[in-house]
Amino acid sequence: MKHKIFLLVIVLILLAPANARAAVLYFKPNQSSQNLGDTFIQEIRLNTEGEFINTAEIYIEYPQDILELADFSNGNSVLSLWIENPEVKNGFIHFIAGVPAGYQGSDGFVAKMIFFTKTSSIQSDTANADALLGTIRFSESSKILLNDGVGTLANVEFESANVVIIPKLLSKVEDEWHDEIMLDSTSPEPFIVSVSKHKDIFGGKYFISFSTVDKQTGIDHYEVFEYFDGKVSETKNAASPYLLDNQELNGIIRVRAVDKRGNEAISEIRLNNELESKTQNRISKTAIPVFIFSVLLVCASAIAIYAKKSRKK
Repeated sequence: MKHKIFLLVIVLILLAPANARAAVLYFKPNQSSQNLGDTFIQEIRLNTEGEFINTAEIYIEYPQDILELADFSNGNSVLSLWIENPEVKNGFIHFIAGVPAGYQGSDGFVAKMIFFTKTSSIQSDTANADALLGTIRFSESSKILLNDGVGTLANVEFESANVVIIPKLLSKVEDEWHDEIMLDSTSPEPFIVSVSKHKDIFGGKYFISFSTVDKQTGIDHYEVFEYFDGKVSETKNAASPYLLDNQELNGIIRVRAVDKRGNEAISEIRLNNELESKTQNRISKTAIPVFIFSVLLVCASAIAIYAKKSRKK
C-alpha cells in the first residue's frame, strides 16, 4: 500500500502543471575586458522560456562616466516592429519594439549597443591607475508582454553584464563595430512604399508609409525623393509616415533605405490618377487584414504599456 501511495505521489508530481516560467533578458557577452579608447559591441538577447511574446519595453542603464553609446543597431532583430526607437538620456537607453506574429526562442537577438570607452575616465597617470569596473544592467521597469491577445505581463528575469576598463592607451585601439560594418556587403531587404490618407493623420492629406530591415548592420536612415512639375524635393533622414509635398498625385516618389555601411535599397512609385487602386493591389487582399490585425496586437500592447504608465503618474 505504501508503495502504491508513493508511486501515486510521483505520478501526480510529474503530471502537475509547471509554474509559469520567466522570460530572461540578458547581455552577450556578460563579461568583457576593454582598453581605453576601444569600441565594443554589447548584444541584447532574449530567452522567452517557451512562452510566445509580442512586445518588449526595455530600459537599460550603463555607466556613462566610463562608457559612451556610439551607435545602436537592430539589424536582424527578432523584434521587427519598432514602435519607439531608442532614446538615450542620462545613462539610460529606452525603446519599445514588438513582433506581430509573436516570438518564441531561447537566444533571440534583440539589438546591438555599440559602446566607446572614454579616455577621460582615467584622469591620473595610466601606468599607476586602477582598472575600472562598469555594469550594464536592465532596469526593473522593463516589461515583456505575452502574445495572448490581451497583453499579459510576462514574468521577467534580468541578467547584467560587467565591463572591465584597463587603463592602457594602446597605439592601436580596437573597434569591433567598424570591423563589422566593413564586412557588411548586403543591401536592406526589398520593401513596398504605400500611399494613403486618413482624416486623423496629417489633416487628411496624402502620406507614404515604408519600412524594411537590414540583416547585418541595420538601417541607418531613409531618404525620400519626390519628382514632380520638373523639380525635385529631397528629404534625408525621413521617417514613416511621411507627408507628401506633392498632394496632386502626379510624378514619382522614390524612397531609399540606407544601412550603416551605406548599402541601399530603393523603392519607387509612379504617381497617377489611378494610384490608390494600384498601390492597394501591391499587397494581396487576404494578406491585408491578417497583417493589420497582427500589427494592431503589437500596438495594443504598446498602448497598454502607456496606459499603465499614466495610471502610475
